[in-house]
Amino acid sequence: MDGTVKTRPHERLQNGKIKSSKSKEFIIHYSMTGPGADLPPTGLFKMDKTSGWLLVTEPLDREKQSEYLLTVHAVSIRGNIEEDPMEITVIVLDQNDNKPEFISNTFTGYLGEGSQPGTSVMTVTAIDKDDPTTDNGMFKFAIMSQTPRVPNPQMFTINQDTGTISVISAGLDREKVSEYTLILQVADLNGFGLTNTATASIILVDQNHNAPQFNPTTYSQNVPENAVDFEVVRLIVTDKDEPHTPAWNAKYRIVKGNDGGNFGIITDPDSNDGIVKTIKGLDFEANRQYILLITVENKMPFSTPLPTSTATLTVTVEDVNEAPIFNPPMLTVPVNEHLPVNSLVANYLATDPDIEKQQTVT
Repeated sequence: MDGTVKTRPHERLQNGKIKSSKSKEFIIHYSMTGPGADLPPTGLFKMDKTSGWLLVTEPLDREKQSEYLLTVHAVSIRGNIEEDPMEITVIVLDQNDNKPEFISNTFTGYLGEGSQPGTSVMTVTAIDKDDPTTDNGMFKFAIMSQTPRVPNPQMFTINQDTGTISVISAGLDREKVSEYTLILQVADLNGFGLTNTATASIILVDQNHNAPQFNPTTYSQNVPENAVDFEVVRLIVTDKDEPHTPAWNAKYRIVKGNDGGNFGIITDPDSNDGIVKTIKGLDFEANRQYILLITVENKMPFSTPLPTSTATLTVTVEDVNEAPIFNPPMLTVPVNEHLPVNSLVANYLATDPDIEKQQTVT
């Protein structure tokens, strides 16, 4: 009995016999120690002390432990150690008793609409508890179904080895189909064994191929002079892209008629309207009317060159009755202490900004 012996009992079988070279000279008694024999997990292996047969007492599970290192002892009937202890490595052969499993029941991927064939969407992953070096633990991926089946029943493909899902057909249009559902399968024995399934959702992300359009394109509004942060008007736009996405969110610009910086424009995040407000108080006497040219684009650049929509806003300033103004605002006059009552001290002039109105300052 010399060296190290490896025996490979099947997960469900019992196998292996040890024989000492001294068994022709003496009656040999065999015994065994180590994990699986006299150490935890105890009792998995037994050895017939006279024949040397190694017995497996119960089915072994390779997924729990794939190898056991045991030590066999050979002692003569007189109690003498006839040979050095021998190590036996018990290697548990794999059975295909585990299905491959996706790491998740559902997978979600995002894909820009209009993506061309060859574009990767996502990679799904699976595991198999069986021996990965055998067919029992080697698996393949496949797409079993696609919903909806338009514009082509096979819009996507999956790499059977890596699990990478890619576009295989052109024609992805979010305005027609916003989401695809794929039923995926993973099968061991190189695709012909035990199987499992999962669901993959592919959500098409809107590309900006629809420019926002003013509706209407002309606006008129009266604004009282001197009003600051006054809401002049809300400009309305329509956009066929997905609401509340960068391809839908509007971005406004006053490109003409705002040289003095009197107006500003912001976007309402809910309605997408353009809100025009006064930044400074308007002066009726300085300028009675403003004509603003306003453009609108999206936060996301257009996927292809598109014409930019414009709107015209005419703002008419309303005159209000403004208080007269002393000039200068403060006047200092020296007065002699002995000046008689009702004497003229000074002439203090005031003017009325409302030059178009016939008013008397008193």
